[in-house]
Amino acid sequence: MPQILTIHKDGFRKFFNEVSWNALRIHLPGCAGLIATIDKQERWVANYYSPLTEQFTKVQLMKSLMTDLFLIINTGLTLNKTCTILMDTSKKVDLSGLNSIYYSYTSLSTAVVGLCIIAAVQMKLTPTFAYLFAFIVVSIVGAGLAILLYAFDLHNTGIYIISSIVFGFMTLSAIFALFLYQILPIVLILISFQRSGSLIVSPVSPYAFFPYCQLRTWAFAGPMLLFTILGIVMCGSGLIMGFRRIVAFDKKSAIQEGNAENVTMNNLS
Repeated sequence: MPQILTIHKDGFRKFFNEVSWNALRIHLPGCAGLIATIDKQERWVANYYSPLTEQFTKVQLMKSLMTDLFLIINTGLTLNKTCTILMDTSKKVDLSGLNSIYYSYTSLSTAVVGLCIIAAVQMKLTPTFAYLFAFIVVSIVGAGLAILLYAFDLHNTGIYIISSIVFGFMTLSAIFALFLYQILPIVLILISFQRSGSLIVSPVSPYAFFPYCQLRTWAFAGPMLLFTILGIVMCGSGLIMGFRRIVAFDKKSAIQEGNAENVTMNNLS
């Protein structure tokens, strides 16, 4: 984690806020994207990847792009492995939705939202058109993921259903933040356990697939459960930080509008 290298210089508070924001971006990228775009357009990309950074350099942008590219490549490799298994009709396949085989599908949504924000800034889209653009891209990617898994699912496991639902929930979580914020905590908990559920249940369940026999114990599953709960807490902290940024931006905008009106009145008088 890069932030821990600067904790002695920036302090624990900034470190905690950076980690909280990254947890939000990983678990609910749609919410992070919405919060990031409630600002001046030149700050959108910086707000999404590193909101506490005042000067977001080109080097940092390239690092962010490389990270997103890695997530996309990782997803492609995982899909290739999954499709290979789904096409093998010579043996029974148990893909219950908790298996580690498609764990990294959920990481795709973090990259997709980030790339949509970068593209929207380059095209100088207004917030409304930026949201519409992101929704179209997300829909195309989600539909492509579902069609691909459905086409190769010769065992009729239904893996494409839960994969598409989780991808949609994570990427379109901004909708929950705007209109269904009461159930946003439930969505967060479900997504968090979907991301790490395979590493919690599989080691201790005799019915789930797990490739490492030596780790089939609570000594491995227990810490993963604790890390999952910690991720939920940190993501919740990131949400609070994000909503505080929105309130602060609204107050700043209101003050600027008030000052502009005062200047206009003084000029008229």
